[in-house]
Amino acid sequence: MNWLPQEISKENTFVSRRDVEWLQLQPSSDYCICCQLKRISLSNQNSKGQRAYCPSFPKPKSESWYLILGCEEESELITITRVPCIQPYSTQVNIRFRTPDVKSSKRIFYTLYLLSDCYIGLDQQYSIPLQIN
Repeated sequence: MNWLPQEISKENTFVSRRDVEWLQLQPSSDYCICCQLKRISLSNQNSKGQRAYCPSFPKPKSESWYLILGCEEESELITITRVPCIQPYSTQVNIRFRTPDVKSSKRIFYTLYLLSDCYIGLDQQYSIPLQIN
Protein backbone atom coordinates (compact mmCIF):
# COMPACT_ATOMS: atom_id res chain seq x y z
CA MET A 1 0.00 0.00 0.00
CA ASN A 2 1.45 3.37 -1.04
CA TRP A 3 0.47 6.72 0.42
CA LEU A 4 0.04 9.81 -1.71
CA PRO A 5 2.83 12.20 -0.61
CA GLN A 6 1.06 15.51 -1.13
CA GLU A 7 -1.39 17.63 0.82
CA ILE A 8 -4.35 18.73 -1.28
CA SER A 9 -6.42 21.66 -0.07
CA LYS A 10 -8.34 24.59 -1.50
CA GLU A 11 -5.31 26.82 -0.89
CA ASN A 12 -2.93 24.82 -3.09
CA THR A 13 -5.24 23.72 -5.89
CA PHE A 14 -4.17 24.70 -9.36
CA VAL A 15 -5.67 27.50 -11.44
CA SER A 16 -5.24 25.94 -14.89
CA ARG A 17 -3.96 22.67 -16.29
CA ARG A 18 -0.60 24.33 -17.05
CA ASP A 19 0.00 25.01 -13.33
CA VAL A 20 -0.34 21.36 -12.32
CA GLU A 21 2.17 19.40 -10.28
CA TRP A 22 1.50 15.83 -11.37
CA LEU A 23 1.72 13.05 -8.79
CA GLN A 24 3.88 10.26 -10.20
CA LEU A 25 2.23 6.86 -9.67
CA GLN A 26 2.90 3.33 -10.88
CA PRO A 27 0.32 1.45 -12.99
CA SER A 28 -1.69 -1.36 -11.36
CA SER A 29 -0.60 -0.34 -7.86
CA ASP A 30 -2.60 0.21 -4.70
CA TYR A 31 -2.57 3.69 -3.16
CA CYS A 32 -4.24 5.31 -0.19
CA ILE A 33 -5.47 8.88 0.24
CA CYS A 34 -5.59 9.97 3.87
CA CYS A 35 -8.36 12.56 4.38
CA GLN A 36 -8.42 14.64 7.54
CA LEU A 37 -11.95 16.04 8.03
CA LYS A 38 -12.16 18.89 10.54
CA ARG A 39 -15.26 20.44 12.05
CA ILE A 40 -15.21 24.19 12.57
CA SER A 41 -18.00 24.98 14.98
CA LEU A 42 -18.69 27.25 17.92
CA SER A 43 -21.13 24.82 19.53
CA ASN A 44 -20.23 22.04 21.93
CA GLN A 45 -19.81 18.60 20.43
CA ASN A 46 -21.51 15.61 22.00
CA SER A 47 -20.15 12.07 22.03
CA LYS A 48 -23.16 10.44 20.34
CA GLY A 49 -22.75 12.18 17.01
CA GLN A 50 -23.72 15.53 15.66
CA ARG A 51 -27.45 15.97 15.15
CA ALA A 52 -28.45 17.67 11.92
CA TYR A 53 -30.83 20.60 11.96
CA CYS A 54 -33.88 19.36 10.04
CA PRO A 55 -37.13 20.55 11.69
CA SER A 56 -39.38 19.01 8.98
CA PHE A 57 -37.89 15.53 9.38
CA PRO A 58 -40.07 13.26 11.59
CA LYS A 59 -37.23 11.99 13.84
CA PRO A 60 -33.73 13.11 14.90
CA LYS A 61 -31.13 12.75 12.15
CA SER A 62 -27.40 12.33 12.67
CA GLU A 63 -25.27 13.95 10.01
CA SER A 64 -23.00 11.83 7.87
CA TRP A 65 -20.71 12.47 4.94
CA TYR A 66 -19.61 10.66 1.80
CA LEU A 67 -16.13 10.72 0.27
CA ILE A 68 -16.30 9.84 -3.41
CA LEU A 69 -13.30 9.37 -5.69
CA GLY A 70 -13.96 9.33 -9.41
CA CYS A 71 -12.59 10.10 -12.84
CA GLU A 72 -14.78 12.56 -14.74
CA GLU A 73 -12.91 12.10 -18.03
CA GLU A 74 -13.76 8.39 -18.11
CA SER A 75 -17.09 8.64 -16.23
CA GLU A 76 -15.77 6.17 -13.68
CA LEU A 77 -16.52 5.79 -9.99
CA ILE A 78 -13.32 4.65 -8.26
CA THR A 79 -14.48 4.35 -4.64
CA ILE A 80 -17.11 5.64 -2.24
CA THR A 81 -16.83 5.78 1.55
CA ARG A 82 -19.44 6.77 4.13
CA VAL A 83 -18.20 8.76 7.13
CA PRO A 84 -20.77 8.48 9.95
CA CYS A 85 -19.86 11.76 11.69
CA ILE A 86 -16.87 13.95 12.41
CA GLN A 87 -15.97 13.14 16.04
CA PRO A 88 -15.31 15.13 18.17
CA TYR A 89 -13.62 17.84 16.09
CA SER A 90 -11.83 15.84 13.41
CA THR A 91 -11.86 12.44 11.76
CA GLN A 92 -9.26 10.69 9.63
CA VAL A 93 -10.51 8.58 6.71
CA ASN A 94 -8.36 6.46 4.40
CA ILE A 95 -9.52 5.95 0.82
CA ARG A 96 -7.88 3.09 -1.05
CA PHE A 97 -7.76 2.83 -4.81
CA ARG A 98 -5.87 1.02 -7.55
CA THR A 99 -4.31 2.87 -10.47
CA PRO A 100 -5.34 1.73 -13.94
CA ASP A 101 -3.18 -0.58 -16.00
CA VAL A 102 -1.69 1.55 -18.78
CA LYS A 103 0.91 0.57 -21.36
CA SER A 104 2.37 4.06 -21.79
CA SER A 105 2.54 7.17 -19.64
CA LYS A 106 -0.91 8.66 -19.05
CA ARG A 107 -2.11 11.82 -17.30
CA ILE A 108 -5.51 11.75 -15.65
CA PHE A 109 -7.44 13.82 -13.14
CA TYR A 110 -9.17 12.08 -10.28
CA THR A 111 -11.77 14.11 -8.42
CA LEU A 112 -12.43 13.76 -4.70
CA TYR A 113 -15.89 14.84 -3.54
CA LEU A 114 -16.97 15.43 0.04
CA LEU A 115 -20.79 15.32 0.17
CA SER A 116 -23.12 15.90 3.10
CA ASP A 117 -26.23 13.73 3.35
CA CYS A 118 -28.27 16.42 5.10
CA TYR A 119 -26.87 19.90 4.42
CA ILE A 120 -27.05 21.84 1.18
CA GLY A 121 -24.07 23.95 0.15
CA LEU A 122 -21.35 22.24 2.21
CA ASP A 123 -20.16 19.91 -0.54
CA GLN A 124 -16.53 20.20 -1.63
CA GLN A 125 -14.60 19.05 -4.67
CA TYR A 126 -10.84 18.56 -5.12
CA SER A 127 -8.97 17.66 -8.31
CA ILE A 128 -6.03 15.28 -7.99
CA PRO A 129 -3.69 15.28 -11.03
CA LEU A 130 -2.04 11.89 -11.56
CA GLN A 131 0.63 10.82 -14.02
CA ILE A 132 0.80 7.06 -14.34
CA ASN A 133 4.15 5.87 -15.71
